Amino acid sequence: MSADDGGEPGGGGSDRDDALVGRPFVSSRFSLTFNDGTMSARGGCNTMFAPYNVVDGRLTLTGPLGGTEMACEDPLMAYDERLADFLADDPAYELVEDTLTLTGADTTIELVDEEVAVPDVALTGTEWALEGIVSGSDETGVVGSVPAGVRSTLRFTADNKLLAELGCNGGGGEVTFTDSTLVVRDFAQTLMACGGAKDQVERTVAGVLGGDAEIGYVVDAETLTLRAGATGLIYRAG
Repeated sequence: MSADDGGEPGGGGSDRDDALVGRPFVSSRFSLTFNDGTMSARGGCNTMFAPYNVVDGRLTLTGPLGGTEMACEDPLMAYDERLADFLADDPAYELVEDTLTLTGADTTIELVDEEVAVPDVALTGTEWALEGIVSGSDETGVVGSVPAGVRSTLRFTADNKLLAELGCNGGGGEVTFTDSTLVVRDFAQTLMACGGAKDQVERTVAGVLGGDAEIGYVVDAETLTLRAGATGLIYRAG
């Protein structure tokens, strides 16, 4: 395991470092988050989680380490195994300002608060490329990837306009914003037919953007999520 990875502790029944709670810590290979007495970790492939405590300066798991069970390439699965072993071995931790250091028997992992390592990208002026489409509620929704060969992007300009490539056609409109919602007014698009996956993606994107209704949005680091009813669109900057 490299000396570059991420996490956060807190726990029930013993000393707890509240400065860690609710702060995601990241490195180039690994992220850790601590909330409500539960630690979640993501490494090469799957997300792992377990209850935890901070005991005598060590991050201690107080229950079994569970996780998702996706199948990935062998090197990623092997990284997950090493990460699980590292976390189960009660690594020492030190939090100095925005840097969390975990130290095991033969490995040191240094992580940085995600807000510092990966600050939120500006909503306006950024080209956002569609990466995923969510069907269903936040709790039970299914995320589907964008089909190969389909590119759908959007950009919000400083003068409150939306410029979008929908998958086949171009579109746009006037936008009003609050801190958590936006509304696209006078949405219009060209009407060329492309067929297949491009048309399917376009119908979904236009259905979210073109409804003259409030669209929820969240910018998290380099990701923008739009939500309208039972449909969500996940974009990445650039």
